[in-house]
Amino acid sequence: MEKSFKSARFGEVKLDLGFDFGNDGIGPYEYWGQRCNDRGKPTVEDIHIESIEPDTPKARAEAEGWIQDNWDEVVADALEDRAERKRYGNE
Repeated sequence: MEKSFKSARFGEVKLDLGFDFGNDGIGPYEYWGQRCNDRGKPTVEDIHIESIEPDTPKARAEAEGWIQDNWDEVVADALEDRAERKRYGNE
């Protein structure tokens, strides 16, 4: 997923982010003789930078800080992007 942010040092920093998705469900289980399945909800377990422009160690460090500062927004965008790809059969 492509994201960008403004940096005082580098101007616009462009990122291509990759995600490791997980799930918070426990799957099939039995409760008092009733068979159930907890499908859970998708979660983001990790975010990694696949490419960055400009590609310098300082820009990468600043980008990692930006990701941490904007974690909720980045995760929400990633989950929305994943849901849309699944909806249209691109995953």
